[in-house]
Amino acid sequence: MGVGKSVRGAVYVHRSALHLLDGSKQVAVFRAQALYDGDWNVARIEAHRIGLLLYRDFDRDPFPALARSWVLAEGSTTAAETDYTHRINPPILHRKELLVADDHPLRAEWAELTSSLVAASAFMDAHRIGTRRQWASRLDSLGLHVEGWP
Repeated sequence: MGVGKSVRGAVYVHRSALHLLDGSKQVAVFRAQALYDGDWNVARIEAHRIGLLLYRDFDRDPFPALARSWVLAEGSTTAAETDYTHRINPPILHRKELLVADDHPLRAEWAELTSSLVAASAFMDAHRIGTRRQWASRLDSLGLHVEGWP
């Protein structure tokens, strides 16, 4: 595939890198996109469903919070939508450099941040750092501060 972040059987890809997906994944995302009139910037591709996700300030925020999720099951024309904008502890995105193409202008910067946090053991037990509070707690416990993030 060459692009995307795999998490528990799902592949996450930024919309700017959809052209790097294989044909069947592209078709599935484009089908979902044709049914959704909202804003989104990341596709979550699973075996039998597609999610179109909106992460706030994707380019500027080192660990953007999930604002909205729209999920369409295979063969369906109706979707489940979840609004995260009023949640105190929304899911956040790590390792976003994996979601974009190699030539994305911010990819190297994001990869450098990830590399430094890996070296500091910030991603140990990654399943425990998926929300804003959990991530903030992890960074605090390691005495780390990431510029541009709360």
